[in-house]
Amino acid sequence: MGYNPFAYCSQLSSITVQSGNTNFYVQNDLLIAKNHMYSVTKDITDPDAPSTESRSYTSYAPYGSVVISFPSASTLKTVTIPETVKAIGNYAFAGSKIEKLTLNSGLESILTSAFSGCTNLSSVSFSDSIISICDSSFEECTSLKNLKFGKNLEFISYYAFYNCQNLQSVTIGENVKAICCDSFGNCNALVINGKIGSTAETFAKKYGYKFKSSETTRLKGDVDNNGIINVVDATDIQKYVVNLTDENGNKFIDINNAEDVYVADVNGDGIINVVDATLIQKYLVRLVESL
Repeated sequence: MGYNPFAYCSQLSSITVQSGNTNFYVQNDLLIAKNHMYSVTKDITDPDAPSTESRSYTSYAPYGSVVISFPSASTLKTVTIPETVKAIGNYAFAGSKIEKLTLNSGLESILTSAFSGCTNLSSVSFSDSIISICDSSFEECTSLKNLKFGKNLEFISYYAFYNCQNLQSVTIGENVKAICCDSFGNCNALVINGKIGSTAETFAKKYGYKFKSSETTRLKGDVDNNGIINVVDATDIQKYVVNLTDENGNKFIDINNAEDVYVADVNGDGIINVVDATLIQKYLVRLVESL
């Protein structure tokens, strides 16, 4: 039993396992396999390659307790995954009506399409034990708005949060090694929070998402680091662009200082240029609301 055999059975409200079954049990409407093989992915050779191409993963396949199925018509709206569970199986919750989800310590992997189409799901609490979020795990969970992943997450696969159209922000830890190219496709209002110089920042800049540092207190656009955004900051960027230096021969932006680069790269495209200076000027005259 690799996939949820009851996926999208819209009238299924409960699952029963006979007493004495040594392979499966039911807990809080969850059908759980006691000793089931599951995959944990830690990296991929080319996360930017289209998902249709062949992939080379760094992964392993241990055995442990796996949630196989949750009834689509269950009346439970809040679900807590037991700490004994190691993985959420393929399509386990697909299309269900759950609203709040707690992924407890012990969970390592969320497998393919585990929560796809859970359109009422608005709250997910990720534990630090989670290592991989696989293909389409939360695809079309359109009620999700803000997510914070655990600190030990390493891999976010293709289409993991595809078409989560109301997703506004995600916080991604510094241990993430790979975020595949379509992970957050069609999440057009998304802001990615993470550490400067991390995989999260690289991904955000490459695919046009707004990036916000989770570690700096400096304001975006505060180039001279005086706590105020004004025309001087825009001018400093312009001086940097034309290679001017101060009286001590120093450039106005230290490109070897990750924080300096972050605040000067106002639009987050990975390039410091006149566009960034112009954005500051527009902000000062209230043509844009924020930087």
